[in-house]
Amino acid sequence: MYYIGCLTHITYIGLDHLGQLLTTEFKKTTDCWWLGAVKEIVDPQCLNLQLEVIKHYAIKVGQDFKKINLVVNTTIDTDDIHCDFNIFSLDTFRAIVYYYKHYAEQKFSTQYNPCDKVLFLIGKPDRIHRTPLLIELIQRNLKENLLYSWYPTAPGDHVFNRVLKTVNESPYKNIDLVNFSKIHTQLLDVLETSLTNNSKTNFHYSGFPFDCSLFEQTSISLVSETDLRSNPLWLTEKIWKTVANHHPFIIAGPAGLASHLRKQGYETWDSFLIHDQDEANSYWYTNPKKGLEMVVDNVDFFIKNNYAKNNLNELAQYNSDLLDIHVQQDIEKNFKSIDTFKTFINRVIFSV
Repeated sequence: MYYIGCLTHITYIGLDHLGQLLTTEFKKTTDCWWLGAVKEIVDPQCLNLQLEVIKHYAIKVGQDFKKINLVVNTTIDTDDIHCDFNIFSLDTFRAIVYYYKHYAEQKFSTQYNPCDKVLFLIGKPDRIHRTPLLIELIQRNLKENLLYSWYPTAPGDHVFNRVLKTVNESPYKNIDLVNFSKIHTQLLDVLETSLTNNSKTNFHYSGFPFDCSLFEQTSISLVSETDLRSNPLWLTEKIWKTVANHHPFIIAGPAGLASHLRKQGYETWDSFLIHDQDEANSYWYTNPKKGLEMVVDNVDFFIKNNYAKNNLNELAQYNSDLLDIHVQQDIEKNFKSIDTFKTFINRVIFSV
C-alpha cells in the first residue's frame, strides 16, 4: 500500500514538492496507490491541480488508474473532482475516533454519568466561541460546575495577543485578560510540554491521547467546534470524541450543525435544553452576546434540571453505537478490509 500523505496539507508545500514525493514514493506500479485529501477543508481547485500532476506521473510510469484510490473528506462534493481514479468519501475525524476507540491503547468512557459537571475542552483559545464563552460561564457563576482546559499562553506571546484581540472585539472588552489568565488558566486535556514549540507562541492539539476520566467525571460536553463559517459543515474529532465517550453535548459552533447531525440519525439533545442549538449558534457574527448567553443558558438549564437518567444513558449509548455503525459502513464501502482501513488511518494520523 503506497500512501503519499495528506494532499490537503501538501497544498501548502507546492506542486513541485508533490512531484518529488511521487518520484520518491511511487515506484512499484503493481501496487495500489492510496491518496488522501482528508484533513482540513478541501479546495477542489487545488485538489484537481494536484490530481493532474499525479495523473501525468501515473501515465509516465505505466500505472493502472484502477489501482489508484483517492479518499476525500465530506467537505467536498465528489462531482467536483476531476480524475480517473477510484474516489471514496470519508468522514475523516469520525473514522479517526473509531480507530482510537477500537484499535489503539486509548480508554473511552462507557456510560453516561448523571452529575452537575460540564466538560469544556476549549482548544485554540482565540475564537469568539471559546475564550469569551469561558468568560460568560465564569461570570454566570458556573466555574464550579466546569472541568475545562484553557491556555492563552503568556502575556506578550503571539497566541495571547490573538486571544486579547478576540476579547477586545467581543462583548467582554473590559476584561483584564492578564489577570483573568492568572486566575483561570487550566490545562487538563493537554500538558504544557505537549505544545508544539518551545516558545509556546502557537499550538495545535489533535485531541489524542486524552484523559478518559474527564468524561467519566462529567455529564455533558460543551463542544466548541472548529469553523463557524464552514460551508459545507465541518465535523472534527471534538464532536465525535464526545459521542464516542457517551456524552450528551451542547454545541458552540456553526449554525446548522445540530440539524446536520440529526439528519444522520444522531441524538442532539435539543429536547433537553432551553434554546434550539442552531438558533443559538446563528448569532456569532450578528449578536455574539446573545449567542454566548443562549449557549450558557443551555448549559445552566441542563445541569440544574433532573431528567430521566436512564433515558439519557440509553440515548448516549445509541449515539456511540451509531458512530460505530457508520464507520463500519464506510470501511466496507471504501476499504473492503479492516487492515486496509487501519493502515490508511494510521498513516493519515502520523504523516503529512
